[in-house]
Amino acid sequence: NSYNERGVVAPLSEYLAARGPAVAGPIVVALSDFASDYELPEAACQSPAIRALSEMTWLIGGIDNDIQSWPKEHRLQESGQNIIAAIADHFDCSPETALAKTVALRNLIMQRFLELSGLAAERASEESRRYIADLGHVIRGNLDWGRGVPRYLTQTDGDAQATMAREREQLLSDTTVTTEAPDLADLPSISWWWSPQTSQSA
Repeated sequence: NSYNERGVVAPLSEYLAARGPAVAGPIVVALSDFASDYELPEAACQSPAIRALSEMTWLIGGIDNDIQSWPKEHRLQESGQNIIAAIADHFDCSPETALAKTVALRNLIMQRFLELSGLAAERASEESRRYIADLGHVIRGNLDWGRGVPRYLTQTDGDAQATMAREREQLLSDTTVTTEAPDLADLPSISWWWSPQTSQSA
C-alpha cells in the first residue's frame, strides 16, 4: 500500500517476497492437509525443501494471476503493483519485454518446483508426499480459476471481450516456452530455493 500511495512500483525482490502472502498463499496451502483429512508433521513443515515448495506455490499462483490480469490492466492503464510492472522497472525495459521475462521467470520457478518435488517425494513420509501432491493441485486449480474469474475481465462489448480472452489464453500458452529469465543473483528473496542446502534437505 505504501508503494501505491507514493505512485511507485515495489522493488522486484520485495515484490516477489510479498506477492504470495498477498494472494493468501500461506492460508491456502496451510489448509491443504486439513481439507484432505491428514496432518503434515511439524518437522516436515520446517524442512527447507517443504518450505521452499510451499513458497513457490504461493508465488507461482501470484505470478499466474498477474499474467492473467495483465490484458485488462494494460488496456485500462491500471498495471499498478504487478510483477510485469516490477520487472519493467527493475530492468528499465518495455512492458512487452517485461512480460516475456515474467513468463520466463514463472517457467524457471515451475521447473524448480517440479525438480524439488521429485527429490522430496523420494524420501518423504506418506503425509509429506500427499502435501507435495496437493501443492501441485493448488497451482493447477488457481490457474484454472483465473481463466474465467470476472474480475480479470472488463465490461466491454463482445468483440473486445473475445479479443481479451484470446490474449489471456496466449499468455497462458506462452508459459510453456522457455526464454531468458532474470538473474537469480538479483533476487535474494527467492534464490535460496536453488541452494544445495535446500536440495539436500529434500
